[in-house]
Amino acid sequence: GGSWPDNEFTRPIPQPEFPLLAASSDGSVFTAIFSNTGVDEVKAYTEKVKAAGFTVDAVTEEGKLSGLDSFYYSALNADGYTVQIYVGDGASGINVLKP
Repeated sequence: GGSWPDNEFTRPIPQPEFPLLAASSDGSVFTAIFSNTGVDEVKAYTEKVKAAGFTVDAVTEEGKLSGLDSFYYSALNADGYTVQIYVGDGASGINVLKP
């Protein structure tokens, strides 16, 4: 677990309200893995991310992965940061990529 980091990747997006399992960054991408987070929670969080400006070239995918509901959202903001939010196959998380 851990607390939501404050860095150049996380500042453009709202802090999620669900538990953080792990987070890392290699300087060009930030990745956070959530624990015990379902599709409905991730969809609700995605609406907050959209409201924060991540709507450029948006892609949304929904379906089944290994028999479980899955959801994926990807979009850019005006500054060129890309967000990828996903849940499926027992995992959920977010990636934020630098322009």
